[in-house]
Amino acid sequence: MSKMKPKRGASASQAAAHICTSGVTFARLLNEGVIKRQPRDVGYDLDEVRKARLQQLERAAAGRGGESVDTLVEERIKLTRARRKREEMQAEIEAGQRVRIEPVQHALEGMLIGVRNRLLGLPGAMAHLVEMRTRDDAFHVLDEAVREALEEIADPAFAAASAARAGDYL
Repeated sequence: MSKMKPKRGASASQAAAHICTSGVTFARLLNEGVIKRQPRDVGYDLDEVRKARLQQLERAAAGRGGESVDTLVEERIKLTRARRKREEMQAEIEAGQRVRIEPVQHALEGMLIGVRNRLLGLPGAMAHLVEMRTRDDAFHVLDEAVREALEEIADPAFAAASAARAGDYL
């Protein structure tokens, strides 16, 4: 009397082909526990494999499972945070708690160029006033001119006017 072998299920590669995936994807599904791993001598029941894969795909489509879904959820969270941060910053700008750097930079550059030009022009403007004077007299004339230039630069009204002009560039 011959012993009959019990009917064996499909191999892993046959099961992968049955659900239209590669062997690598099938192995990933096994590792994730989507499909229950079977010993080689038992094999895979194709109906069970198909059912498990379809359930996994339905969960993923509903947003309730899968690695790609987790990545998508993380990306949505990051996007939501970025939007919220951008809106908070815009609200702070509108409330005057923050300023844009470009107009401030432009105003400062303009003021520094004005200071530079004013100070570079002093020797030429003062040369005729100090010629033929004593050292002390020349010092006082130059000191007065430099202080006048620095006071003009330090004038709050001057700085406010420059900042207001910079605001026109927003």
